[in-house]
Amino acid sequence: MNKQQTKHTITALYKKLDKDIDRIAAGFDIEDIHRFRVTYKKLRAFLKMLSQHKKNTRPIKISKKLKQVYTLLGRIRDIQLQQQKISSGIHTKKYFQYKNLLQQQIVQLKNMFAAPAVKALLARNKKKTVDSVSRACHPRDFKEFAEEKYAAVAALLAAAHYSDANIHCIRKHLKDVLFNLRSSHASKKNLPAATAWKGKDEKYLHQLLIDLGNFQDLCTSISLLNTRWLKTIAKNEQAALTQLKKNWTAAKISLKKELAARLFNDLTPGNNASVKQQPVKSR
Repeated sequence: MNKQQTKHTITALYKKLDKDIDRIAAGFDIEDIHRFRVTYKKLRAFLKMLSQHKKNTRPIKISKKLKQVYTLLGRIRDIQLQQQKISSGIHTKKYFQYKNLLQQQIVQLKNMFAAPAVKALLARNKKKTVDSVSRACHPRDFKEFAEEKYAAVAALLAAAHYSDANIHCIRKHLKDVLFNLRSSHASKKNLPAATAWKGKDEKYLHQLLIDLGNFQDLCTSISLLNTRWLKTIAKNEQAALTQLKKNWTAAKISLKKELAARLFNDLTPGNNASVKQQPVKSR
């Protein structure tokens, strides 16, 4: 990928973000928000890879204001997912006051979003980012980037400390690899060694990220049953939600044990998968 193609890749991602903002402004659809956040992560991962090269004296970063938009929309989507979860199955006719609290939060967050300002912000950031590109992007850049990310994951696994935060960090590192692997610069014929880790290919990585994402969603759902909110609703509904939180927490603990075992057995450097997993710290 030459310098012009590198700039084109960045420009294309910014254009997708701009279109996503138009869709979001039309109705804050949960999938439109998700699409924006995925594109943002792809752009962030690509810029991280470009910035790692020793010839770059300054990293190419996304502005803090655009990051705030990403965070705001993520918060809205988290609550929307909670609404869906609470309104499905056995929960359909329960938790009336809690649902109202969630909706109030969404309204407050939506009022903080101004599409014209975000689109103007995207235009400024696109120009600044494209102007910052000083070189072409080579296959070796991805290889070095993947090795750096895998080393970061290995360091977290070596500590055998599977806290929620560490599992989230592992997921972010692996996502960065997958996003860049799927970009046009990552030619499969040039990067066979960089696309796998300990014999795990792209398909394995994709499924692992889905499972790690399910764990993160569960963590978020539990956090949205916070004590401060629960204290403001009726006692009977509060008791039901407290029990729901206990159930989700138990499910989270079980899923964490499963993920910890998989990460230890499949990805820990130097680990013999045939050896039974040793106890790991999760807190």
